[in-house]
Amino acid sequence: MVRWMRSMRVKATKGARAMQYAKEIAEFCKKYKSLPPIRVFFDAFGAGPVIRWCVDYKDLGALEKAHAEVLADEAYHKRLTEVADLFIEGTMEDVVMREL
Repeated sequence: MVRWMRSMRVKATKGARAMQYAKEIAEFCKKYKSLPPIRVFFDAFGAGPVIRWCVDYKDLGALEKAHAEVLADEAYHKRLTEVADLFIEGTMEDVVMREL
C-alpha cells in the first residue's frame, strides 16, 4: 500500500472556510475514475491549523496514473486558484509513504 498525503497550513481566522473547501475539493475529485476516495483531516492539536488530504493506493503505479488524470484537468487547477486566500503560501507539502 502507498499513501499520498498533502498538508497545508490554514491562515488565521480562515479555519471554518478552509475545512469546508477541503471537503468540497475531496468531493469534486470523486469524478476521477483512477483516484481512490480522499480522506480529509484537520489537526485537532499541535501547531495547526493544518488541513490534510490522504489517499491510499495499491502501488506507486496507481498513484502515478491518478495524479496524471487529475493534473491534466483544467477544472482542478481552477478550483485551486479560487481559494488562495485560505492557506499560507509555501506551506503545502506532499508526502508519499510506502507501507512496510
